[in-house]
Amino acid sequence: MYQKLREHEPRCVEVYKYENRNVHMKYIDGVLLRDKLSLEAYLTVCDILQNIGEFCKINKIGFFNHDIKLKNFMIENHTNKIYMIDVDGFKFHKMKENFTI
Repeated sequence: MYQKLREHEPRCVEVYKYENRNVHMKYIDGVLLRDKLSLEAYLTVCDILQNIGEFCKINKIGFFNHDIKLKNFMIENHTNKIYMIDVDGFKFHKMKENFTI
């Protein structure tokens, strides 16, 4: 499901493999968002989370990250692009049939 989410929100870090509780993901040359926080960066994180919510609504699933915090986002050095890097924080939840907000 994470790969489908990533197609909808490409600012979730690319994962190559997950085995034995080890995540092999794209290396990002950057800094943690908590170390370089700005209003613009904060609003970008909000946009990423909004897109994840839209993905859940479209697919009628509860696939949420339980570990939302600034240290789970990185700013890539050469592009200033922000990535969500905490892929093992996502969990499935049973949802009500009504997906209205």
